Amino acid sequence: MISGADNEPETLNELKFSCVVFGFGLIVISVVIGMAGSMVEQIDLIGRKKTEQIESLLVYLQYRKVPKDIRSEVRLHHSCMIDNR
Repeated sequence: MISGADNEPETLNELKFSCVVFGFGLIVISVVIGMAGSMVEQIDLIGRKKTEQIESLLVYLQYRKVPKDIRSEVRLHHSCMIDNR
């Protein structure tokens, strides 16, 4: 017998089993793809929140007329603090 030559269901029970396994496989793949999409969305949300925090800080520092070199140091420090949380 050649390996893989008997891959078609021959009886009704084999056909039912094949359909159930195929359906289960589709469900598992759908769940995995959905979870991956959700994780990417969550990572994007965290990145946007960080960017908004830094931008609001820079606007405040500009409003208070803080010198550019100090603003860049504050931005760098704030970015490091957010990354290390």
